[in-house]
Amino acid sequence: NTLVKLKLKVAELQDTIARAEPDQLPIEIHCKVLTARVHDANLKKEATIVINESYKKIINVCRKDAIYFDVILESLREDRTKQGKCMLNTIILGQLATEYLSDRKKEFQVLEKMVKQDMEAREKVLADLVGEVKRYSRKLKFLVRRDLT
Repeated sequence: NTLVKLKLKVAELQDTIARAEPDQLPIEIHCKVLTARVHDANLKKEATIVINESYKKIINVCRKDAIYFDVILESLREDRTKQGKCMLNTIILGQLATEYLSDRKKEFQVLEKMVKQDMEAREKVLADLVGEVKRYSRKLKFLVRRDLT
């Protein structure tokens, strides 16, 4: 096991030497690698700080929006309630108007029937009177005396 580790270390060092510039020592290469890692870590840290600040700004904007939108949502809820009440009152008023109209139609039909019956009775009386007038006018010819001179 130790032999395998040592062989891997030797292969790694040989690979590092093969990739290295001829005038650099392995420790210099190792320092460059470490420096690059530290630089990458610093870049990641700075990016994290910028992202964190951006998220804080976004959260603050969302909090302000939440206050604004809460007011709007409450206003919409109140408006919905008022519109519902208005629609209910309109429906009730329409129902009452429909019932009133239905009652008036029934009253009109009753009155119309009464007026028709009354008119028919009057027409009959008139027809009877016209018949009597015709009879009297025929009889009148016989009752009136005429001088023939």
